[in-house]
Amino acid sequence: MELVIGGAAAAVALCALAVSVMNTFYMRQHNKQSVMPLLDLDMRKIRSNQEDVTYYGVYLKNNGTGPAIIKDFNLTYGGFDIGDPRAIELLREDTQSFLGEPQNNLPTFLSVLKHDEVIAAGEGRILFGVSFDGTGRRTFQFQDTMCFKTECTIETVSVYGDKKRLTLEGAKAAFARARESAAKPSNQT
Repeated sequence: MELVIGGAAAAVALCALAVSVMNTFYMRQHNKQSVMPLLDLDMRKIRSNQEDVTYYGVYLKNNGTGPAIIKDFNLTYGGFDIGDPRAIELLREDTQSFLGEPQNNLPTFLSVLKHDEVIAAGEGRILFGVSFDGTGRRTFQFQDTMCFKTECTIETVSVYGDKKRLTLEGAKAAFARARESAAKPSNQT
């Protein structure tokens, strides 16, 4: 009888150990998810409250519950690094061509992300933008051209070491779909 009681006690102890190990695993998963960044890299119109200006450009927002740590940042326009004068000249030409803005009056916004910079949960940043009121003569063409000439890659890591790589491919695909929809004749009766 004592052998049966001892065996039952050992079985209960093993079950308790298994439940404890599983509970620890799920708690770690929960803790990891509770500080996970969820970054959105997009091209859109963005209102800067600090300057009371609307920009069209690259926007990064952390919609997650934890911080994102920047490990690498690369931003180009027309194949040139955004700090290169050739990129700025190309952007001026495109702005003049599509929006009719004077070439020497091109208000832009540029924010460079640094290695190990932290983007807090809920924080949004305009990374690159052109002052834009949306009333230009060829607004959609300008947005489309800017989207396809801009390349942005951001590599981040969470506080738990999970790595993510963001690009503008989603924004480019959305513009391609919008361009196709605009090109199709509407079948209204």
